[in-house]
Parts: sequence; structure tokens; C-alpha cells
Amino acid sequence: MYNTDPGSAWSLIAARLPYLTPMILVEIAGILLAIVLARRAVGPALCVILALGAMLLVGVASLVARQTLMAGVNRGERAFEDIYPLMIAIDIVHVMTDTAALVLLITAALAWRRRQPQPTPALSRGDT
Repeated sequence: MYNTDPGSAWSLIAARLPYLTPMILVEIAGILLAIVLARRAVGPALCVILALGAMLLVGVASLVARQTLMAGVNRGERAFEDIYPLMIAIDIVHVMTDTAALVLLITAALAWRRRQPQPTPALSRGDT
């Protein structure tokens, strides 16, 4: 059941989830689009699915982790100085995952382009 205590972790998560909703919807739409287009290019589609799935998972997990830690601070169980290193670690993991995901997305975008075959010059009899 939903906890209505304003200091609980779930109420803090629920208060911040609307700000994350547009990004979640874009990531889910991108995953669905990659699944639909997977027949045309399997490799790039897998890169897109992996990248957006990682961004979705880490985005929601970091929100839950941060707000769970902050709930303890709000209830007076912990001092902010005690959780500060954990908040930094959560942010580092989030940034590194997003960076790796962007590299995968760029790789997929470049791999998805259709390459035109380059014409090879024909050898004439005098070129041997």
C-alpha cells in the first residue's frame, strides 16, 4: 500500500517521478522503435535496445537509491554527511552509464547508415 508519510522513501520517489516520466517515455518509445526496426539492421537495433535499457534502468534505480537515502536523512536517522559519499557514488555510476549508452547510440546511428558500394576501377590490359 502507498505510504502517505511525507518523510517516507516512497513518497519522496512519487514526488520526483513526474519529472522523470518524459525521459522514461522517450526511452521506452526508442526501445519499441528499435524492436520494430530490428529486421532491417540487427546490430544497430541491439545497440539501441541495450543503451536505452541501461539508461532506463539506471535512471530509475538512481532515483530510488537517492530518495531512499534521503528518507533516512529526513527522518533524522542519518546525517547528510554520512550519505554524501554514497550520493556521489550513485551519481558517478549514473554518469558513466549514460556516457556508455551515448557511445552505443552513436555507434548504432553510424552503423545504421546504408553504405553505398564503392565502384572499383576496372583494370585494363595495359595496367598489369
